[in-house]
Amino acid sequence: MDVFGLSSFDPFEFGFITSFPDNLHFGQQRVTPNFSDIGSQAHPSIRGRAISDVGKDIAANRINPNIFLISYTVDPTTGKAVTLNNRGLAALSEGGKMPSDAIFVPFDKVPERLKKDFGLLGYSNEVVPSKSIAVTQNKDGTGLDRIIKNYT
Repeated sequence: MDVFGLSSFDPFEFGFITSFPDNLHFGQQRVTPNFSDIGSQAHPSIRGRAISDVGKDIAANRINPNIFLISYTVDPTTGKAVTLNNRGLAALSEGGKMPSDAIFVPFDKVPERLKKDFGLLGYSNEVVPSKSIAVTQNKDGTGLDRIIKNYT
């Protein structure tokens, strides 16, 4: 149960399954180092874990990238495909593998909170949507751990 409403967006409500898109971009300025454990829709092997540890498990074939439910939209301003699952894309990028399918959600059906960083300068020093994302300890962008790049 998601008592805080943190994971209330259901991409299947408005979206549909497609092949995983080429050239997928991050849609936030930054992410925290760990996957959420509260109300998470993520697979149990991912919940609450560090992005870096999940990425290592993907690279070592201990986690199949197809367990990720990556949803995305297309930013009408830039025409870029943008993930709605930034930590998921970060772990997949670090693991060097992508799933075969994703869930496309029309832009007008994406909650505003998931689009609020579009057009802003991210803490990776790129404008969102971008091919890189900062992993930081704090929401204000301080406590930078590293920058993750998506090469798809």
